[in-house]
Amino acid sequence: MRHFCTLFDRNYLYKGLTLYFSLARHCPEFVLWILCLDDITHDLLSRMNLENVRLVSAAEFENTRLQKIKKERTVTEYSWTCTSNFCRFLLLEQDLPSLTYLDADLFFFQNPTPLFDEIADHSIAVVEHRFPAEQERLEKKVGRFNVGFVYFKNDEIGRAAAIRWADQTLDWCFFRLENGKYGDQMYLDEWPKLYGEHLCIVKTPLIGSAPWNIKDAPNSQPVFYHFHAFKLLSKNKFTPAAGYFIPRRKRELFYKPYIAAIKDAITQVERSEPGYHFGFSRLPAKDMFWYYVYNKILPEKLIFWLTKLKRRFKKQ
Repeated sequence: MRHFCTLFDRNYLYKGLTLYFSLARHCPEFVLWILCLDDITHDLLSRMNLENVRLVSAAEFENTRLQKIKKERTVTEYSWTCTSNFCRFLLLEQDLPSLTYLDADLFFFQNPTPLFDEIADHSIAVVEHRFPAEQERLEKKVGRFNVGFVYFKNDEIGRAAAIRWADQTLDWCFFRLENGKYGDQMYLDEWPKLYGEHLCIVKTPLIGSAPWNIKDAPNSQPVFYHFHAFKLLSKNKFTPAAGYFIPRRKRELFYKPYIAAIKDAITQVERSEPGYHFGFSRLPAKDMFWYYVYNKILPEKLIFWLTKLKRRFKKQ
């Protein structure tokens, strides 16, 4: 039995459900633990009564310190704080054999067994951002590893890592770069030194694909894809990756199935809650302009050469 966890509020509900349905399709035996960050999410998911889902309400999860922090941090900063603390909560309170945290905007295209085969007996596993060469400088701003996927085995090392990470985010977790810290993410940069051979840095090529490295992603569907910056503008209009250029082949391969799955999630929610209206975004005019320029207007070959010229000028 695989134990996964994620967390989201009413504005991420469609994405969270899409993650769940992808697991249900590709992972034969699993439990998805969901931390519902507001009562609307918990009430709706309770009524949907999804198989293999275990719900945890904010009231069940939050202690006095988290309640205090919730008033001092933004919604994003607080959700980042909850990530590590939810992992600790489940490992200690539920005594699970292992636990894999997943961002709500992940989507599985395949059975994750090859991923866990690589992790094997390691106590912890993480995935690198895998920034392309021209963007490697971003590691210094957001970290080497991406928190979208983090695995803990419930042994001495795994528990210690989860507890340390949770304590660190309670002390500091903000949406800025400060003294080698960025949100909950750059804390992971010290894990190779701290945990050595107990840490698995996942190398499987079909793991870790995301908009920032999509040009280097294999031309086949990955085990999972991180739909970072995917925006729902309405029930039938979406921006696949605001701020990123997605090649046409990858749009067909990755984004077309995801959009179909998001639409299915919207339909499922409407059956339980007609008139549900959360989770839709309004992109700034500038972002909409560049999205249409790069994804709808300019031919791909022209974009390729413009990008190549830009890199050449940066090197000079």
